[in-house]
Amino acid sequence: MLTHYFCHMKKLLLFVWVAATLIACSETEKPVEETIIKQEVGKKEDPYANINAQIKTDPNNTELYIERGRIAVEQNNVDLALADLERAKNIDSLNANVWVYAGQLNYLGNNLDLAKESYLRAVSLDKTNKDALTELAKLNFQLRDLKEAFKYANDAIRADEQYYLPYYLKGIVLLASGDTVKAVSAMQTSLELNPDFYEGFIHVGALYDEAKKDIALDYYNSAISSNPIKPEAYYYKALYLQNAERLEEAYEVYNEILSIDSTFTFAYYNQGFICLEYLNDFEIGVERFTQAIKHNPDYYDAYFNRGLCYENLKQYTKAEADYKLALSIKPDYDLAAIGLSRVLDK
Repeated sequence: MLTHYFCHMKKLLLFVWVAATLIACSETEKPVEETIIKQEVGKKEDPYANINAQIKTDPNNTELYIERGRIAVEQNNVDLALADLERAKNIDSLNANVWVYAGQLNYLGNNLDLAKESYLRAVSLDKTNKDALTELAKLNFQLRDLKEAFKYANDAIRADEQYYLPYYLKGIVLLASGDTVKAVSAMQTSLELNPDFYEGFIHVGALYDEAKKDIALDYYNSAISSNPIKPEAYYYKALYLQNAERLEEAYEVYNEILSIDSTFTFAYYNQGFICLEYLNDFEIGVERFTQAIKHNPDYYDAYFNRGLCYENLKQYTKAEADYKLALSIKPDYDLAAIGLSRVLDK
């Protein structure tokens, strides 16, 4: 088998989303991690029960409708979220928070122009509304207007120096501008103000990770401590350990991920990768890649790497089948085509 290695880079994290883009550097393919969906743990009570009771006793309270609308967003109840926006507007259209909420709904619907218009209306009603200013910073960053994003982040900080999120957004803008030192400083301020800021710990950890500094692990562990039932921080930690060739530790962290979410495809895949590339344990590699395929039948990288395991086990018929499966999903998969040619020659 050819000598392989792999690397990864961290993708810029926006607000509450964390994505690690894994780049294949040679023949063995690595996965591309998609946005990880928050897990449901155990049975939950009706999220609307308490807020509905409050609305019943105080039906003209604008903030209650905004709060219920945000719960509706979390529950993917778009109709209720929009209905509560209209109720809030009808009660008090001069309330800046109503327009912040309107902007957030438009933002989630990818109506960025309307979102910006709503946030600016909120600021026109209340120049010190930290939420509107913060949302404008986030939106302008997404629109790649770094100057405006930086301005609104600073405005939000001036509006409330104890609010953690504008410091984080300011850090993201500084990072995009190439000032990593000031970016880390701003993000660390956000963590000091909010020690439970899960995404912030992951992002700062990722910056140290790219610099190959072990302090990255401290930030990943802090993220895990702040929310031990979400898999992202474990995954970043495992990748760091894997890249540092601390393989036993990495493998165990992947096991921790699977104890949280037994369908987490990339944990199975990367365990298979460790077995294939570092341990030459091809039989376990086959089992791990098979689990990845079970949870994602279109995972062509997993078919390819399972094919490599079979090839090393001299099970050429199975290797041939996996290379063909990889090519059936991704016809331009050159590595699988080379592998197929190789086993057919044998």
